Amino acid sequence: MSMIVIDKTIKQANILVIDDEMLNLIILEELFEDKGFHNVTYESSPKKAIQLYQKHVYHLVLLDISMPDIDGFGVLAAFNDIALSLPPPVLILTSLNNKDTKLRGLREGAKDFLTKPFDHDEVLCRAENLIELHLSKHALNDSNQLLEQKVMERTHELEAAKIEIVNRLAAAADYRDTETSAHTVRVGLFSEYIAQTLGLEPKYCDILRQAAPMHDIGKIGIPDSILLKPGKLTTAEREIMQQHPLI
Repeated sequence: MSMIVIDKTIKQANILVIDDEMLNLIILEELFEDKGFHNVTYESSPKKAIQLYQKHVYHLVLLDISMPDIDGFGVLAAFNDIALSLPPPVLILTSLNNKDTKLRGLREGAKDFLTKPFDHDEVLCRAENLIELHLSKHALNDSNQLLEQKVMERTHELEAAKIEIVNRLAAAADYRDTETSAHTVRVGLFSEYIAQTLGLEPKYCDILRQAAPMHDIGKIGIPDSILLKPGKLTTAEREIMQQHPLI
């Protein structure tokens, strides 16, 4: 992905700004609009911001700490309760410039931290970096899901191929013994029915239906002179015929 495409994608990111001070919202609005960010939502009410977070997809959240009713830590806790599969990064902007506040914010889910009054260029740089990282995670997640889908499809194809091989081998056994045409298929269906009647799990019943037709596959190894003999078998011939389960 070229730098131009990345920059364009970043500018199209959805951003949520949460701050109870209207002046801060106005400053950030001018800052983002000047740099080409137009998908930005500004909210002074933490409660409404949490509702927006739950309803919409955001690629970055800018969050104040000192707010009435619900402070920034409460907002972070609410975000964590919503438990998005791929939550947007949170950049804290606050006037509380102390180590404990920073550590708590980072421990409770924030990805970066800036103190007020903030440098405009620094806010933009950190915001763009966080958005780019988040978009990269999205792309990787989409790629992984696509890969998982392909693996699942390939697994189903292999499973279908196995079943086809079993069916063809069973059919081969039928062709070797003209007196039992379609016998193997019937054995599979009867086996499934018996298993269902016994109350066995559906998955096991299905496997049994697929596997049971293989019971006569060993007849492929029996000489035609014995397998296709029209009359009664001799003792020696019967002993050979009885080898088909072992085969």
